[in-house]
Amino acid sequence: MKTGKQNPREKAMVFDIESAGVQGLKADRAFLVNFGYKWLGEKNVTVLKISDTPGYRQETCQDDRWLVRQASKVMSQAEAYIAHFGEGFDKPYMQAKFLQAGCPPVPDARLTDTCLLTRKQLCLSSYSLANLAEFLGVKTQK
Repeated sequence: MKTGKQNPREKAMVFDIESAGVQGLKADRAFLVNFGYKWLGEKNVTVLKISDTPGYRQETCQDDRWLVRQASKVMSQAEAYIAHFGEGFDKPYMQAKFLQAGCPPVPDARLTDTCLLTRKQLCLSSYSLANLAEFLGVKTQK
């Protein structure tokens, strides 16, 4: 994991993924459902959904190749990433999905993992994003 201060000119992206399947946390047994991201300094949040797949049908709802390819295009533009538990889940999951879909690997951009950072700096009962938001008094919306 690369660390250091955020360069204000760096194109940084906050992202999160949602997966589902028999073993939703394992890329070989699951499929990508949502890829949400926001560029730092911009107001808009974008969520790409598997249901956005051209020709999406209930029978093929687990075919995430289109969504994975779109996520690959977006991630390739970033110079830095921010994700909660990104080192432990999001980045390796996407790495596996990119490989499966024939996409280039996740770029070796600096990743700031807010879960690891919180574990290192704070003593809390839980390091989940929901608990961290509640602790900091941040209003959240799912």
